[in-house]
Amino acid sequence: MRHPKRSLRGACLLAAVLSWPSIPVHAVDLLVDSTLGNSPFNIGSGDSLSFTNEVVGVTTFGQINQSGGTNSLTGDLMMGQSAGSNGYYFLTGGTLNVAGNIVGGAGTSFFDVSGGTITGANAFEVASLFIGNSSAGSLTRGSGQSITTDVLYVGVNNGSNGVLT
Repeated sequence: MRHPKRSLRGACLLAAVLSWPSIPVHAVDLLVDSTLGNSPFNIGSGDSLSFTNEVVGVTTFGQINQSGGTNSLTGDLMMGQSAGSNGYYFLTGGTLNVAGNIVGGAGTSFFDVSGGTITGANAFEVASLFIGNSSAGSLTRGSGQSITTDVLYVGVNNGSNGVLT
């Protein structure tokens, strides 16, 4: 009996979804989308991920909730890849390391920093950027780092505070 060929991308996604967190995840790309059955994707204390790129909201809806741990990318983080898709990233703890760019695609992109740390990221280009949406949040722009957004919210809700430097 012949078995269908599996792409490397599918195998990497399968390892990230089905084996998480029992094995270290070192794959090429992570795709998070409701059609793939892995949204929302949660990253917590003690978790350590390493990918080339992450696409959150490939064709419909994708969401990553990072409350701890480390999420390291050697490439880009893209949210809302296709027209009509929605990509959401909620950083409330832990560390997000992005060697490339944090960008919005043709769909809707939403990034909320209410804790944690972002390092790297040459450019930050999303439709909506929230800093301290519901608690304390800060984003420090590095030397040469650009931030482009349609809507910027800093310290939005009552009792929250946000800092952009």
